[in-house]
Amino acid sequence: MEATLQARAFSHLLDAFAASGGQPPAQRWLWLEAAHVMGQTRLGLHWQAHRHMLAYARELGDRREIAGQWLRLALVPLGHLLQ
Repeated sequence: MEATLQARAFSHLLDAFAASGGQPPAQRWLWLEAAHVMGQTRLGLHWQAHRHMLAYARELGDRREIAGQWLRLALVPLGHLLQ
């Protein structure tokens, strides 16, 4: 996928997440998961997806998800180096 198109789609998904404030958490996670899938082939977008996931986990007070997102953030650069 062209980098510019990919970045625009990624931004659209994050904007949709931001606009979904009235939805239940399980539905809101779907926007972040879709952004993650869209951005996982590019280091910057992949990192940004996990930063948003970490922020949302913190907002929810979900300690297990917070720990998981910290781990993923630590592994993102390694994963991209090994691609």
